[in-house]
Amino acid sequence: ETSVKLACELNLLSLLREWDRADKTARSLVLTNFVSENSGRTFYELEQVFAQVASLFLARITTWMRLTYP
Repeated sequence: ETSVKLACELNLLSLLREWDRADKTARSLVLTNFVSENSGRTFYELEQVFAQVASLFLARITTWMRLTYP
C-alpha cells in the first residue's frame, strides 16, 4: 500500500509539473483527462488517492479559471 501511495503522489506531482508548464490548450486537455479519470470521486476521496496533494491541483485549476474566464 505504501508503494501505491508513493506512485499516486509521484503521478500527481508529475501532473502538477505538466500543468505549470502548459499553455491554455494543454491545460484544457490535462483538466479533461483529470475529470474523466476521477469522475464521481469526492474531494475527500481525491485527497486520499492523491496523498493529500489534490488541494494543490484544485487551487491551480481555480486560479487558472479565474484568470482565463474573468
